[in-house]
Amino acid sequence: MDARYQAIFVAPTDTGLRVDAIDARDWGAIAELGWSWLTGDWVAARAVTQRQAQQIAPFSSRPVLALFDGEPVTLEAGTIVGSGTTAPVFLSTRETMA
Repeated sequence: MDARYQAIFVAPTDTGLRVDAIDARDWGAIAELGWSWLTGDWVAARAVTQRQAQQIAPFSSRPVLALFDGEPVTLEAGTIVGSGTTAPVFLSTRETMA
């Protein structure tokens, strides 16, 4: 995906990252994307390119704003984003006798 997109949505999968990139620059593409979103399948719009990747990086020489779980983060140029799995951690409490 060596192109410039207006927005990307990235989600982790078992095999890496699912990337949905949006490039809706004309009124027809914008209308189709909106209609697809309203009818429940915005990824099917022609303005959306869908790919799998192991990692992604911003295509910019300047910092870019990203949202991770809704939290804003500034990514410096060249920052590589990937996914991984952490080991499960289980916590339990124990009642002590006084």
